[in-house]
Amino acid sequence: NGKKHEVRTFHPDLGYSYYARNSRILRSHFLQGIALFRPDLRIDPFIYSEFSIHPETYEFDKKNYRTGIIIAIIFVILIFIGIGWYMKYRFGASLLF
Repeated sequence: NGKKHEVRTFHPDLGYSYYARNSRILRSHFLQGIALFRPDLRIDPFIYSEFSIHPETYEFDKKNYRTGIIIAIIFVILIFIGIGWYMKYRFGASLLF
């Protein structure tokens, strides 16, 4: 083509030189490849739930993933509220609120 294109690298962390945006899809495709080409290997069911992958269709389950993220955010907020209440009760003033 003759045109020069500038390649911009994105470094979110010093340990990574490449960040995959579709890492969830790559994981599900990798597990599907293991199941297809190596049927003698067994995949632990915990792997499917940990990475939010449907065990029969090998598709990434966005709803399950988002539910986990929302539950984690609510849990962290409740922890901060609990710390604030404890500090207010114990020391008379809270650093958070």
